[in-house]
Amino acid sequence: PIPGATSYLPAIVSLVVNTMLFLGGALVVIAIIWGGIMYITAAGDASKAERARNTITYAIIGAIVIMMSFVIIKVVVSAIS
Repeated sequence: PIPGATSYLPAIVSLVVNTMLFLGGALVVIAIIWGGIMYITAAGDASKAERARNTITYAIIGAIVIMMSFVIIKVVVSAIS
């Protein structure tokens, strides 16, 4: 083991987690915008509108999962530091 390496672990974990949460949040925003564009361009086609609604729904579910993972990771990181 490297002396003092454990003191860097929470900082490294925090950096990785924050980067992943940022990327996940950006993907959620992109998916919601894409779903909105798909919905607008559906032009009355029920199957396209349904696909667009599903895209938006899954993006929102993804956002909820990202938020829940953020809370879990923060609790774990605070417990080990």
